Amino acid sequence: MRDICDITENEMIARFLAEVDSDRFGECIRNQLRVTGTDERIIGTPDLRNEDENNRRRTIWKHCRHGLLQGFPPTVHWVRAALTKDDLAKVKYLKQPEGWMKLSGDSRLAVDAVLSIRNGATIPDISSEGFQKAVEAVKNGAAFPEMIVVSADEGLTLVLLEGHKRLTAYLFNPEFTPEELKVIVGFSAAFIGWPLY
Repeated sequence: MRDICDITENEMIARFLAEVDSDRFGECIRNQLRVTGTDERIIGTPDLRNEDENNRRRTIWKHCRHGLLQGFPPTVHWVRAALTKDDLAKVKYLKQPEGWMKLSGDSRLAVDAVLSIRNGATIPDISSEGFQKAVEAVKNGAAFPEMIVVSADEGLTLVLLEGHKRLTAYLFNPEFTPEELKVIVGFSAAFIGWPLY
Protein backbone atom coordinates (compact mmCIF):
# COMPACT_ATOMS: atom_id res chain seq x y z
CA MET A 1 0.00 0.00 0.00
CA ARG A 2 1.26 3.44 -0.95
CA ASP A 3 -0.13 6.55 0.77
CA ILE A 4 -0.91 9.36 -1.64
CA CYS A 5 -2.35 12.15 0.53
CA ASP A 6 -4.41 12.84 3.63
CA ILE A 7 -8.09 13.58 3.12
CA THR A 8 -10.86 14.78 5.41
CA GLU A 9 -13.76 12.76 6.75
CA ASN A 10 -16.00 15.10 4.74
CA GLU A 11 -14.34 13.92 1.53
CA MET A 12 -14.73 10.27 2.57
CA ILE A 13 -18.46 10.80 3.26
CA ALA A 14 -18.95 12.56 -0.09
CA ARG A 15 -17.27 9.62 -1.83
CA PHE A 16 -19.36 7.15 0.19
CA LEU A 17 -22.60 8.82 -0.89
CA ALA A 18 -21.57 8.65 -4.55
CA GLU A 19 -23.36 5.27 -4.46
CA VAL A 20 -26.61 7.18 -5.04
CA ASP A 21 -27.22 4.86 -8.02
CA SER A 22 -26.48 1.62 -6.14
CA ASP A 23 -29.10 -1.14 -6.04
CA ARG A 24 -28.85 -1.47 -2.26
CA PHE A 25 -28.48 2.04 -0.86
CA GLY A 26 -29.36 4.43 -3.66
CA GLU A 27 -33.05 4.52 -2.80
CA CYS A 28 -32.35 5.53 0.82
CA ILE A 29 -29.98 8.28 -0.29
CA ARG A 30 -32.41 9.62 -2.91
CA ASN A 31 -35.27 9.46 -0.39
CA GLN A 32 -33.26 11.44 2.19
CA LEU A 33 -32.45 14.05 -0.44
CA ARG A 34 -36.19 14.41 -1.13
CA VAL A 35 -37.23 14.39 2.56
CA THR A 36 -34.68 17.04 3.50
CA GLY A 37 -35.30 19.11 0.35
CA THR A 38 -31.65 18.78 -0.61
CA ASP A 39 -30.41 19.15 -4.18
CA GLU A 40 -28.70 16.00 -5.51
CA ARG A 41 -25.89 18.31 -6.63
CA ILE A 42 -24.36 18.08 -3.12
CA ILE A 43 -23.55 14.46 -3.96
CA GLY A 44 -22.82 14.73 -7.68
CA THR A 45 -20.60 17.80 -7.35
CA PRO A 46 -19.82 18.21 -3.64
CA ASP A 47 -18.35 21.46 -2.36
CA LEU A 48 -16.21 20.25 0.56
CA ARG A 49 -15.63 23.86 1.71
CA ASN A 50 -19.36 24.34 2.31
CA GLU A 51 -20.12 23.30 5.91
CA ASP A 52 -23.88 23.25 5.34
CA GLU A 53 -23.37 20.71 2.52
CA ASN A 54 -20.94 18.71 4.64
CA ASN A 55 -23.47 18.56 7.48
CA ARG A 56 -26.29 17.53 5.12
CA ARG A 57 -24.14 14.75 3.63
CA ARG A 58 -23.13 13.55 7.10
CA THR A 59 -26.81 13.42 8.17
CA ILE A 60 -27.77 11.40 5.07
CA TRP A 61 -24.78 9.08 5.57
CA LYS A 62 -25.67 8.42 9.20
CA HIS A 63 -29.33 7.83 8.36
CA CYS A 64 -28.75 5.46 5.44
CA ARG A 65 -25.83 3.52 6.93
CA HIS A 66 -26.80 3.56 10.62
CA GLY A 67 -26.20 -0.17 11.13
CA LEU A 68 -22.74 0.10 9.64
CA LEU A 69 -21.78 2.96 11.93
CA GLN A 70 -22.68 1.40 15.30
CA GLY A 71 -19.44 1.24 17.27
CA PHE A 72 -17.53 3.06 14.51
CA PRO A 73 -14.52 4.94 15.95
CA PRO A 74 -15.21 8.66 16.46
CA THR A 75 -11.74 9.65 15.25
CA VAL A 76 -10.26 8.17 12.08
CA HIS A 77 -7.27 9.34 10.03
CA TRP A 78 -8.37 9.22 6.37
CA VAL A 79 -5.97 8.97 3.43
CA ARG A 80 -6.10 8.35 -0.27
CA ALA A 81 -3.81 5.42 -1.06
CA ALA A 82 -2.91 3.04 -3.85
CA LEU A 83 -3.29 -0.72 -3.39
CA THR A 84 -1.42 -3.20 -5.52
CA LYS A 85 -3.03 -6.25 -7.07
CA ASP A 86 -1.65 -8.34 -4.20
CA ASP A 87 -3.04 -5.88 -1.62
CA LEU A 88 -6.50 -6.12 -3.18
CA ALA A 89 -6.48 -9.92 -2.88
CA LYS A 90 -5.95 -9.58 0.90
CA VAL A 91 -8.72 -7.04 1.58
CA LYS A 92 -11.40 -8.60 3.81
CA TYR A 93 -15.14 -8.15 3.59
CA LEU A 94 -16.98 -6.76 6.62
CA LYS A 95 -17.61 -9.26 9.41
CA GLN A 96 -21.28 -9.98 8.69
CA PRO A 97 -22.45 -13.59 8.83
CA GLU A 98 -24.73 -13.13 5.84
CA GLY A 99 -24.02 -11.73 2.42
CA TRP A 100 -20.51 -11.38 1.09
CA MET A 101 -18.86 -13.00 4.11
CA LYS A 102 -21.00 -16.12 3.65
CA LEU A 103 -20.26 -16.10 -0.08
CA SER A 104 -16.54 -16.19 0.74
CA GLY A 105 -16.97 -19.34 2.86
CA ASP A 106 -16.35 -17.17 5.95
CA SER A 107 -12.77 -16.38 4.92
CA ARG A 108 -13.99 -12.83 4.15
CA LEU A 109 -11.71 -12.75 1.08
CA ALA A 110 -13.09 -11.69 -2.30
CA VAL A 111 -10.90 -14.25 -4.08
CA ASP A 112 -12.84 -16.99 -2.25
CA ALA A 113 -16.17 -15.35 -3.11
CA VAL A 114 -15.08 -15.39 -6.76
CA LEU A 115 -14.70 -19.19 -6.57
CA SER A 116 -18.19 -19.51 -5.06
CA ILE A 117 -19.69 -17.31 -7.79
CA ARG A 118 -17.95 -19.37 -10.47
CA ASN A 119 -19.52 -22.46 -8.87
CA GLY A 120 -23.01 -20.96 -9.15
CA ALA A 121 -23.50 -19.30 -5.74
CA THR A 122 -26.00 -16.45 -5.58
CA ILE A 123 -24.56 -12.99 -5.11
CA PRO A 124 -26.11 -11.19 -2.11
CA ASP A 125 -28.31 -8.14 -2.57
CA ILE A 126 -27.46 -7.55 -6.23
CA SER A 127 -28.61 -9.06 -9.48
CA SER A 128 -26.37 -11.50 -11.28
CA GLU A 129 -26.77 -9.28 -14.33
CA GLY A 130 -25.56 -6.25 -12.37
CA PHE A 131 -22.49 -8.12 -11.19
CA GLN A 132 -21.70 -9.38 -14.70
CA LYS A 133 -21.93 -5.80 -15.99
CA ALA A 134 -19.34 -4.78 -13.40
CA VAL A 135 -17.06 -7.67 -14.44
CA GLU A 136 -17.38 -6.65 -18.10
CA ALA A 137 -16.67 -3.04 -17.20
CA VAL A 138 -13.41 -4.11 -15.50
CA LYS A 139 -12.45 -6.07 -18.63
CA ASN A 140 -13.02 -2.91 -20.67
CA GLY A 141 -10.82 -0.84 -18.36
CA ALA A 142 -13.60 1.06 -16.59
CA ALA A 143 -12.69 3.03 -13.48
CA PHE A 144 -15.20 2.78 -10.63
CA PRO A 145 -15.48 5.22 -7.73
CA GLU A 146 -12.84 4.61 -5.06
CA MET A 147 -13.55 1.83 -2.59
CA ILE A 148 -13.26 2.64 1.11
CA VAL A 149 -11.30 0.39 3.47
CA VAL A 150 -10.31 0.65 7.12
CA SER A 151 -7.43 -0.64 9.21
CA ALA A 152 -6.67 -0.96 12.91
CA ASP A 153 -3.02 -1.91 12.38
CA GLU A 154 -1.49 0.63 10.00
CA GLY A 155 -2.56 -1.28 6.90
CA LEU A 156 -1.50 -4.83 7.78
CA THR A 157 -5.19 -5.77 7.88
CA LEU A 158 -7.55 -4.02 5.47
CA VAL A 159 -11.32 -4.39 5.85
CA LEU A 160 -13.69 -3.18 3.15
CA LEU A 161 -16.10 -0.53 4.37
CA GLU A 162 -17.71 0.17 1.00
CA GLY A 163 -17.34 -1.38 -2.45
CA HIS A 164 -17.95 -5.14 -2.05
CA LYS A 165 -19.31 -5.66 -5.57
CA ARG A 166 -16.49 -3.59 -7.09
CA LEU A 167 -13.74 -5.44 -5.23
CA THR A 168 -15.15 -8.80 -6.29
CA ALA A 169 -15.52 -7.64 -9.90
CA TYR A 170 -11.92 -6.36 -9.93
CA LEU A 171 -10.68 -9.78 -8.80
CA PHE A 172 -13.02 -11.93 -10.92
CA ASN A 173 -10.60 -12.13 -13.85
CA PRO A 174 -7.06 -11.68 -12.46
CA GLU A 175 -5.67 -10.81 -15.89
CA PHE A 176 -7.81 -7.66 -15.84
CA THR A 177 -7.18 -6.68 -12.21
CA PRO A 178 -5.42 -3.30 -12.17
CA GLU A 179 -1.79 -3.41 -11.06
CA GLU A 180 -2.56 -0.51 -8.72
CA LEU A 181 -5.86 0.99 -7.63
CA LYS A 182 -6.64 4.18 -5.71
CA VAL A 183 -8.78 3.71 -2.59
CA ILE A 184 -9.67 5.64 0.54
CA VAL A 185 -8.26 4.17 3.77
CA GLY A 186 -9.28 4.99 7.32
CA PHE A 187 -6.79 4.29 10.11
CA SER A 188 -7.70 3.96 13.78
CA ALA A 189 -6.48 1.50 16.40
CA ALA A 190 -10.06 1.65 17.73
CA PHE A 191 -11.31 -0.34 14.72
CA ILE A 192 -10.16 -3.42 16.62
CA GLY A 193 -13.26 -2.99 18.81
CA TRP A 194 -15.66 -2.31 15.94
CA PRO A 195 -17.97 -5.35 15.61
CA LEU A 196 -17.70 -5.46 11.80
CA TYR A 197 -13.88 -5.42 11.76
